[in-house]
Amino acid sequence: MRALGRSNLPCIGILLVFAAPVLASPGAWTSGGPFGGTVYALAIDPVTPATLYAGTQGGVFKSTNSGGTWALSSTGLQTFAVFDLAINPQAPATIYAVSYPGIFKSTNSGGSWAPANSGLTSTFPTRVKINPFFPAILYASTIDGVFKSTDSGGSWNAQNSGLTDTLVHSLAIDPSAPATLYAGAGSVFTSTNSGGSWAPAGTGLSPGPVQAVVVHPSTPTTVYCAVDGAGVFKSVNSGGNWVANNTNLTSLQTRSLVIDPSTPATLYVGTALGVFKSTDSGDSWSSASAGIGSVASVGALAFDPSNSATLYAGTDPSGVFRTSNSGGQWNPTSSGISSEIVAAVAFDPATPSTVLSGTTSQGIFRSTDSGGSWAISNTGLTNLAVKTLVFPSSVPGTVYAGTGGGDFKSTDSGGTWLPISMGLTNLNIQAIAFDPSNPATLYSGTSGAGVFKSTNSGGTWAPANMGITTAAVDAFAINPTTPAILYAAASGLGIFKSTDSGGSWNSVSMGLTNLSITSLAINPSTPSTLYAGTGAGVFKSVNSGGTWTPNNTGLTNLQVNALVLHPGVPSTLYAATGSPGGADGSVYRSTDSGGTWACVRSGLPFVASLSLALDTAGPTTVYVGLYADSVWQASPPPTAPQPVITGQNAPCTGDPFTLTATAGATSYEWRLFGTPIMGATSSTYSVVSASAADSGNYTVIATTGGCASPLSAPFSVVVGPDTSGPSVTPPASATVRQSLCQ
Repeated sequence: MRALGRSNLPCIGILLVFAAPVLASPGAWTSGGPFGGTVYALAIDPVTPATLYAGTQGGVFKSTNSGGTWALSSTGLQTFAVFDLAINPQAPATIYAVSYPGIFKSTNSGGSWAPANSGLTSTFPTRVKINPFFPAILYASTIDGVFKSTDSGGSWNAQNSGLTDTLVHSLAIDPSAPATLYAGAGSVFTSTNSGGSWAPAGTGLSPGPVQAVVVHPSTPTTVYCAVDGAGVFKSVNSGGNWVANNTNLTSLQTRSLVIDPSTPATLYVGTALGVFKSTDSGDSWSSASAGIGSVASVGALAFDPSNSATLYAGTDPSGVFRTSNSGGQWNPTSSGISSEIVAAVAFDPATPSTVLSGTTSQGIFRSTDSGGSWAISNTGLTNLAVKTLVFPSSVPGTVYAGTGGGDFKSTDSGGTWLPISMGLTNLNIQAIAFDPSNPATLYSGTSGAGVFKSTNSGGTWAPANMGITTAAVDAFAINPTTPAILYAAASGLGIFKSTDSGGSWNSVSMGLTNLSITSLAINPSTPSTLYAGTGAGVFKSVNSGGTWTPNNTGLTNLQVNALVLHPGVPSTLYAATGSPGGADGSVYRSTDSGGTWACVRSGLPFVASLSLALDTAGPTTVYVGLYADSVWQASPPPTAPQPVITGQNAPCTGDPFTLTATAGATSYEWRLFGTPIMGATSSTYSVVSASAADSGNYTVIATTGGCASPLSAPFSVVVGPDTSGPSVTPPASATVRQSLCQ
């Protein structure tokens, strides 16, 4: 029993179970696509063939209904592009994924992933293969040769003796004698001692990247390989010599190759022009691309192990296709695979339910239900690398698209397109803007020839370049009340201003610490106020570009890719951030003209946010185009969940106490009276021996994926019996347990 304090009064210890009120959740982020994108790899569960995995530029996706629907299954992958997949044939819950910076492993059917790279000195693996009899033995091809693991990926060792070309694209294991390996580099190498040493293949093989090697399942001396640029080659003596097998193969850009396991005379090859099939052991080929077409590059092919008439094809850029009649007809089966890179998103102001998304490889998708579903809308669009989309607000149905092949115009809200590039000397268009008082006047920003101007709705273009001739122009902002004043973001050069409708330009970059300008926004009611998105965050000018100051409070990711300002409430802005290819993207909102920012990405995939559009016709709807994860929308976007603190609010002097934050975040910042507590970064904050100095109001911020939550409600702690600390009042809603401090 502890002695009583100086006053001999008992200390009232209060054990508190307290939940601070949580704000009502606003509209969650959702995505209806567009579905598809680049699929690099396919793997099928050998025990449950309805379960498939797809390696895409947007991570691993999983289907449990034969490709009917897919869901992202990439937790733990450090980056999202996945180039190959392999399933343990004896324990199919174990899967390996080839990504950057190495190989990742899942032991729970893709539920989560962890690096499996110890000893793998190359950060660019290309393929992974599993010994079918001893699945703890793995082989990885990399740009630095072949590596081997004998402990299920726990550790790796280089196996390059005799391998004179270490840029290895593909691997194959002899299914009957797994000590025999084939490595596809700029030629084929063979090993008969489990990778201990390698020897070059025999004659007859044309040089080129060997993208696939396959071994005949019942006659393993027969080997095929696909050489990108040279077609299919066959060897009947284990690679001793090779013969080209390209009769009627109209595309020699071969990317993938498989043998029908039940009818080995039947082969399928994926090419830059679709799928081709041979039924005579590769002696001749015929197109088998009905449904896929000849515009999709097929980089992955996989058989249903229970029915070889069913195959899946992974394409670039159109997602996954499935055939159930041996290639007679293919059908798209990509619902849920949202791996498109969306560089632009815009909606029709006359019909806001019509939304367009511009992708970097599949052109334009169109939605007429506010992003609920999408369809390709490329009629007349001859270049599919779309960089920007603009709807002039006063011309219903008219929209402009800037692509890698010039400008295009639609007068039916993106249904059909016409080229409008006459006079452009550089067709790589990065940005388009229109004069709000005269929408027939347009400006196009090019990748290296500055600005071009049209005064006839894109009918003809002329340079408007004095002072900005060779710049790559990525964004515009036009003064809505004085449209002769406009601003251009020149990549690496900063911001330029014209006061004569593009006749001449002058730099206005004073104060910018980063000249990689990605986006510009102007306050419509106070057009002397501008915002610039840069590689170092958001900068603001209140004097028409005369000087700029950083406005980054709360902005934890400073790679800003897009900015959009609420036209009716110009103190509200949104910023899209993240490094393309990285897992660090976010969306932020400021409601005080950029003074502070709050993360509104809760529920979005952890990829870079590239583009934004803001529909304010009804409830504010934000559309965000993601890197390799298509388009997402929210009305309005949700903030990060507010953490809730629980714990003991009245410990006795000398007693331990612990506070716990419930937010499911990856890191935390605990504060006492608003001051961060050094080292307090976990979900719990513990004091071993309470003293008066520990009394006070505790708060916490929770951060997940670089996205910080709102500050929690304060949690009051009073340490007794010494009451000399700060005066605080426990919440009235507390549930208390009284005990004596003695």
